[in-house]
Amino acid sequence: MLSFLAGCELTDASYTLHMEAMAALLVCMSTQMFCELSSAAPQPLAAAVLRSEAGIARRVVARLLQHYMRRPAPPKEALGLLRAISSAAGFVLYLPWQVFSYFFRAADAPPLELADRALHVLLVLTQHLPPTLLADGAAAAAGDEGSNEFLKALRSFGDEESRADAASDPEGGGVGGHRLSFRELHNAVGAALPGEASVLLLYLLLHGNRDFLDYCITRTDADALLLPLLRPLYEVRTLRPNQLYMLLIAILMLSQDEGFIAAAQSTALPSVPWYKERLLHDINPNPNP
Repeated sequence: MLSFLAGCELTDASYTLHMEAMAALLVCMSTQMFCELSSAAPQPLAAAVLRSEAGIARRVVARLLQHYMRRPAPPKEALGLLRAISSAAGFVLYLPWQVFSYFFRAADAPPLELADRALHVLLVLTQHLPPTLLADGAAAAAGDEGSNEFLKALRSFGDEESRADAASDPEGGGVGGHRLSFRELHNAVGAALPGEASVLLLYLLLHGNRDFLDYCITRTDADALLLPLLRPLYEVRTLRPNQLYMLLIAILMLSQDEGFIAAAQSTALPSVPWYKERLLHDINPNPNP
């Protein structure tokens, strides 16, 4: 499945296969949800994924980020066509979707798009897992994050639009020689905030990828990230502790840079429609007044 996600181009014909492959991968990687973290129960599927080589991990992460940034629209009647298949092969392909929908979707939830599914897979692959799932459990217990090649790949991407980086690194960006457009990634994250999964992705990028952090704090439109991050804090009573932590840490990492604060102070917002206590006109989203 990982090789398919990394190597198969996304077309109208392969859209459904990409969706089902990611759903199956989510199900396979979620078996530890039913075990205690300290349990020594075997997790062969998760362990097999975590033993992936660095090359395949970088290609998978790059493909998942591309899906997230571009948000490809589903072909017409893609899911309906799959449901109409009455053969055994059609039933097997549709089974992961049924399992995923049963456990992870609310009854009134809108259908997931490929970009949302790709983000979920990316987060599952890059998050810390119990040491018993890793080949070198002792090293993982000691905090060796390098044993997760997917997390390492996420932290090593460079900006394909940065000419200075390209000149200094002719191999093409970071440890693995992979680049993507930080501008497209920044815009995609900003458009998806304050979604919980996108906040977590932003946290991972700001905390682990120094090049992406530098790109974010050097942009002049500080409100593109700050406003979506500040809005959930306005309704803080509805937040769970882990959501509040992620939002505050993301804002803290951005606001540590003086240039970013200066950009925020120089940005004038005509209004803030979600603020109800009073009318706000021509204010700036400075997190450190």
